[in-house]
Amino acid sequence: MESILEEAGLPFGRVKSLEDLFVDPHLKVRDRFIDYDYLGKTFPMIAPFPLLSKTPGSARTLQPAVGQHNEEIYHQLLGLPLEKLDSLKTEGVI
Repeated sequence: MESILEEAGLPFGRVKSLEDLFVDPHLKVRDRFIDYDYLGKTFPMIAPFPLLSKTPGSARTLQPAVGQHNEEIYHQLLGLPLEKLDSLKTEGVI
């Protein structure tokens, strides 16, 4: 695929995996990594982007765990009875 793009004269770049990002020398030199402490564990993260001098970004929380907000969404927002929510969990639907 890259050879086709090069032959056509089209600019392109590979999408990097997380593993690639964490060893990228350019990102390391620019100090684009932070350590986020959560429940006694430290998680490496890519720092927020873009870098803005007057309103720098920050990492306040990690992404939610799978199913973390199920009750809030299915029960509180959509009105699904808790018994049905429990049934869906038991059946492995959610």
